[in-house]
Amino acid sequence: MLYLMKKMLRDLWNMKVQFIAVFLMSLFAIFLYAGLEGVWYGMLDYGEEWLEESNTADAWVQGHGIKEEDVQKINGLSGVENVQAVSSLTGEMSYGEKHSNVLLMASNVNEISMPETVQGESYLPKGDGIWLYEEFSKEHRIRPGDVIRIEYGGREVELEVQGTLLSPEYLSYTGTPSSLMPDHLQYGYGYISLDSMQRLTGAVPEYNQIKIRYESLKDDNEETSERFAEDKKAIRSGAEEELGAAYAAYFERSDFKGISDFTDKFRQLRSMTVLFSAVLILLAMLTMQTTMKRMIEIQRSQIGTLKALGYQNWKIRLHYLLYGFWVSLLGGIAGLFAAPPTISEALLSLQKKFYSVPEWRVRNSIISYVILAGVVLLCSATALWASRRGTQGMPVFTMREEPPKKRGKIFAERFTGFWNMLSYEWKWTLRATAQNKARMIIGIIGIAGSTALLMDSVGLYDSLNYVNERLYGTQFDYGARISLKAEATEEDREELYERTNGDVQWVQENSVDIRTSKSRSNAVIQIYGDGYFIHLEDADGNRVALSNEGAAVSEKLAKELNVRENDALQLRIAGQNSYMTVKVEHIVSVAAPQGVFLSSAFWEMSGGTFRPNVLFTREASTSKDAEKLSYVNESTTLAEQLEQADEATSSVLVVIIMLMAGAFLLSTIILYNLGILSFTERSREYATLKVIGYRDREIKSFIRHDNMLQLFAGLLMGVPAGHFLLGVHIGLASTGTFAYTPYLRLPSLGLILTAICALTFLVNASVSRKALTLNMVEALKSVE
Repeated sequence: MLYLMKKMLRDLWNMKVQFIAVFLMSLFAIFLYAGLEGVWYGMLDYGEEWLEESNTADAWVQGHGIKEEDVQKINGLSGVENVQAVSSLTGEMSYGEKHSNVLLMASNVNEISMPETVQGESYLPKGDGIWLYEEFSKEHRIRPGDVIRIEYGGREVELEVQGTLLSPEYLSYTGTPSSLMPDHLQYGYGYISLDSMQRLTGAVPEYNQIKIRYESLKDDNEETSERFAEDKKAIRSGAEEELGAAYAAYFERSDFKGISDFTDKFRQLRSMTVLFSAVLILLAMLTMQTTMKRMIEIQRSQIGTLKALGYQNWKIRLHYLLYGFWVSLLGGIAGLFAAPPTISEALLSLQKKFYSVPEWRVRNSIISYVILAGVVLLCSATALWASRRGTQGMPVFTMREEPPKKRGKIFAERFTGFWNMLSYEWKWTLRATAQNKARMIIGIIGIAGSTALLMDSVGLYDSLNYVNERLYGTQFDYGARISLKAEATEEDREELYERTNGDVQWVQENSVDIRTSKSRSNAVIQIYGDGYFIHLEDADGNRVALSNEGAAVSEKLAKELNVRENDALQLRIAGQNSYMTVKVEHIVSVAAPQGVFLSSAFWEMSGGTFRPNVLFTREASTSKDAEKLSYVNESTTLAEQLEQADEATSSVLVVIIMLMAGAFLLSTIILYNLGILSFTERSREYATLKVIGYRDREIKSFIRHDNMLQLFAGLLMGVPAGHFLLGVHIGLASTGTFAYTPYLRLPSLGLILTAICALTFLVNASVSRKALTLNMVEALKSVE
């Protein structure tokens, strides 16, 4: 075996280009998976750990005027372990000429969703002063011991900052539902006592939220899981029944924005990691197969010699298996150790401006090591499979050049007219392809895989940009969006209207509880007054107008609720005592928000009261003037929203750009390997052509025709495969609040096809040069 080890080292050096390709593909597959997993698994692992340690709520009941006896009734529901009532409101903290909004929360106890103190005194629910959001404090340069002024409803109080903290309920805090990026200068949150809340409002605080902690499952089997799911439904129904008119909405962790934005991000990264890495591993196997097949063809006589010297088949096969084992193992280990300090740390740093947690960790699960073992196993098995054929038969036959296969008429020759029209190069190419179908299939798969990878990575980039531009440019085309505070009056609305040029559209936007006969969900409801700043489309791209006949429902929500056009929905928004039944008139394709859209006329005909709290206006300049008004909660322009959306996707775009670079590199490696394999298998035929008088340029023509056939067939398969892969990837990347649409621009597709063709041309040129230096004696000799 020592001799075989020396032989292996010599072979690795002699075919270093091909084995470096396998090494790089193994490295990149593990590097990509381990690097991305280090981010999303680190986020998931620490996030879940913190949520558990802080006893974070499993559900939140929103309402108004909730009394202590209501809280106790909900605590008595089956499946509820504990509850905590909270009084919350949004106050205003002034700084200079501007102001910031602070969500203030007060409770008698600190048992559920316990915040973690970062600086200063530990949080005490009955303590004096205020505990501020850490990121908000940093932005304003506020430290423990400072005194700040909070205003609400014309009243003002001074509060000493006791400390800064982070809440497990607000892993992501944007301040408003329409904001995609945290603005720590404009929006923050803080914890105060109920006494401080009473001083601020001048009245006894009323509870408007109940945090619920579910009873834990003792064992995770199908029966208990089903019972737990039924208990959760019963708790939601029970909370609605007990609160009655005080009930507004019910959220679980999966749809509570402060937590769901965080969990959606790691799910998004996880889906991108798994799908792309799976394709890379398959292509690594293909590269190993082509490399080992070429080596077996070259070393056929050496294998025969080893067998003649007494080496058993299993030893020879083990020898070739070790090529795949060592090359993939070294590449995988290099990728596994290189990923955490490079790509993981870089991507994790990008997440810090979107999310707030006490600690950021890069951590890989056992799956990374399992995948490394899987890559090594698959590459080793591929090498073993490629060596089986070369070790079959007696040594005397193995030492000879493999005899050419017998050629009969191929299928195309049956069509005489078509066959006679073909040039000799195409006839030769089609016959050679029919003789070695396996090589042709491998070549087609390689080109198709490369095309699909490039389409997927470039398509992800195009899709994210397309959705942002479609949302803030086509679906909405106002100049500015002005959101009013809950306490805004009709006089305030009239004053705001007078400040515009009259080219406006009023909108009522609320959270809504939706139910059908089989399911229920929380979503957003938007009720539109007269205007033209919203443009909805169905799945076919046809414009849909909101009418007096029914509601439009977003496609993603419709799938979640399993409803179709002409089905009925029951809606209930905060302040309503009962549900309103509406017909689903249209299913619309929107990126966001995922919810229900109605006209104000239909809403009022159905018994609702139109209370607009958002104003769309044509003039973007109105935004600057409006943000100074006391009753305005948020004012932003469409251009600012588009900029926010682009920035929000920046962390994903870094991953996509890396995938694009990797796809291009892997495509180059695969196409080069396939070209070299094709030349090796046909070197005897090329030498024969030279002997019978064909010139070098004519032999180059044969090589070019062969590659063109593979290229055409590969692109024919790769384009639909790329569209399918992109669709799957985009579907996995979509979240509960944002639906992406697979989109690949025609210029991008043209660029991809041009790149594949250019790579094929370069490979063809490289292989063609080898034909000029072909060793005629070695190519034509036969070992007897």
